Amino acid sequence: MIELIGISKSFDAFRALSDINVKLPSDAFVSLLGPSGCGKTTLLRLLAGFILPDQGLLRVDGREISSKDAGLPPEKRDMGMVFQTFAVWPHMTVYENVAFGLRLRKFHKTDIRERTENALDIVKLGGLKDRYPSQLSGGQQQRVAIARSIVVRPKILLLDEPFSNLDAKLRHSMLLELRDLHSALGIGFVYVTHDQTEALMASDQIVVLHQGTVQQCGSPRELYESPATRFVAEFLGDSSMIEGRCTGLQGGDATVEIGPQARIVCKAKSVAPGTRVVVCVRPDAAVIAPHGSTAGNDIPAQIHDCRYGGTFQRLKVGLGASTISVTVDSSMSFPDGKVRLRLDPARCIAFPFDVPQ
Repeated sequence: MIELIGISKSFDAFRALSDINVKLPSDAFVSLLGPSGCGKTTLLRLLAGFILPDQGLLRVDGREISSKDAGLPPEKRDMGMVFQTFAVWPHMTVYENVAFGLRLRKFHKTDIRERTENALDIVKLGGLKDRYPSQLSGGQQQRVAIARSIVVRPKILLLDEPFSNLDAKLRHSMLLELRDLHSALGIGFVYVTHDQTEALMASDQIVVLHQGTVQQCGSPRELYESPATRFVAEFLGDSSMIEGRCTGLQGGDATVEIGPQARIVCKAKSVAPGTRVVVCVRPDAAVIAPHGSTAGNDIPAQIHDCRYGGTFQRLKVGLGASTISVTVDSSMSFPDGKVRLRLDPARCIAFPFDVPQ
C-alpha cells in the first residue's frame, strides 16, 4: 500500500496540501485528478522525495519514506519519474538516453545493454535506438522518457502530466499504450492529470483533489456514479445542475421542488429538509418521456436549443430556473419544443447548494 497519513504542505502563506489521508494499492494505476493549483503535483513531488511534508507520514509497503523530519532520498525510493517536458538529452542517441541512469549506477556493460534494449522494446522504440531526439516525433520522445524511467525497474512509476505537450489524438493513443504498459510491467503508476476523460479511461483508482484536500477516492465507476460532493459531481464527467429546495427525506432519498408544481425524487448527499439544493443530472439520466405520461419524475420542460451531432442530438432543456443537457437520437423531432422529461431517481443526486470555489 501507498499510505499518506495526515500529510500537509505549505509554501510560505500558501497551503498546498491539508491533512491528506489516503491508502492506495501500490501496484494499481492511480490518477491524481483536479484543476490547476489543487495540489496534485505537490503530492507527486512528495512521493518522489523532492520535498518533505510539513506534517504527516508517507509509507510505501509498510516502509516509512517521508516525514517532516526526514525522508529517503529520491534515488533510494524505488520510484521512477516521467516529467511533463520530455527532458531528453539532445546530444545523446535514444539508446544513450535510456542507458544513462544505469551507467550512473555503475551497472555492468552487459546488464546495461540487456536492460536498455528490453526497455526500448517495451515502448516500441527498438528500431530507433541510434536516432537523436531531434529526429523523433513528440510521442516518440515521450516514449524515450518513459523507457529511461522503467529501465531501472522501479516499483512505482510517477508521471506528471506526461502527454500535455502532445495533440489530442496522439495523447489518446499514448494513454492507451500507457495502460497496456502498466499491465505488462505489473508495477504501480501514479499519474497526475487535470483531464477527467484520461483519468476515467486509464485508472484503477482516482484521487480527486480540490484546494489541497481530498474530495473523494475510489474507482472511476464509484466516483462517476456516486460522487461524494458537489465538486466531484461537477468536475468528473458531464453533468447538469438543477436548483431546487428539499421538501422531505425518506431513507436515502430526497424530494426536491424544482419549480411550481414540479417535484422530483432523487438520491441525497448531506441535505436537510427546507434547504436549497442542487440536483446533479448526468446526460444519460434524463430521457424524453412518452407523450401524455404523468409518472413520477416526469416533468414538463421546454427545449431551448438543439444541436445535431450525427447519430445524436444534444438538447438544452429548461426545467424551472435551470437548464440541463439531454442526449437523444438524431431521428427525433420536437416541432413545438415542448416535452416531458423523465429523470432516473437512482441516477440523480441532490447536494447542498454551496457553490464549489
